[in-house]
Amino acid sequence: MKRLIFITIVCAFLAVPAWADLISFADNIAGVDGGAPKYGGTVNWSADDSTVNLNKQSYSLLGGDATVGAYVNGETGVLSHRLTRGLGVYGGEPDEVDRTNVSGVEHINITFDTMPYYVHEIEVRSLFDTDTTGTNAEWAAIAFYKEAVLLQTAYLKGSEVLNTGDGDASWTGPSILVDKLVFYVPTKGELEGAGFNISGTYDPGLSEFAVAKLTVTPAPAALMLGMLGLGVAGLKLRKYA
Repeated sequence: MKRLIFITIVCAFLAVPAWADLISFADNIAGVDGGAPKYGGTVNWSADDSTVNLNKQSYSLLGGDATVGAYVNGETGVLSHRLTRGLGVYGGEPDEVDRTNVSGVEHINITFDTMPYYVHEIEVRSLFDTDTTGTNAEWAAIAFYKEAVLLQTAYLKGSEVLNTGDGDASWTGPSILVDKLVFYVPTKGELEGAGFNISGTYDPGLSEFAVAKLTVTPAPAALMLGMLGLGVAGLKLRKYA
């Protein structure tokens, strides 16, 4: 048993990456293939609070394991970036994901192309407790998919005062195994159908947000760590049997 555990530990250190990989589009670029010029990369990201039209529909992430892409009305869109906020879709509200009659329904999708990943935490920004009219809270939706099946949808409500902070809002596990995440602005009917009491005249066209950061782990890594834990538990049981 000790030999088995030793082999498991060695395999874990050799084959398993760090427990959580960071994908960051805000503050410091991380997990994006090519990176940003200020970090020795080649992608023309925003370097400050200004908005940059990236002129690309998608970027590779995590050494080719994942892809982030922009969509408008189900068709390909163009990504935008603001270092203090994160990724958006270039269109009606050029630095964020929004839903308007002008540009249509915008999405940012992150797909895990080579294997499913466990998602632990997700942070969005520029989501405030009142929209530009000063009356309605802003909302964001994150849909979790695996093998084309919708597993769950998380709804985030803005809590920071408009333009007084970054508009941070976060989702934190339990961790969920997915192969696709979809970020979008929900309708009032969708929120009410999910059990939220939406007061006032919530207008999804006035909600918008940027995708900032997420932490993930490839499924094989999580499996190896689980096997290591079982091995240690087995040794303890044998010792005291």
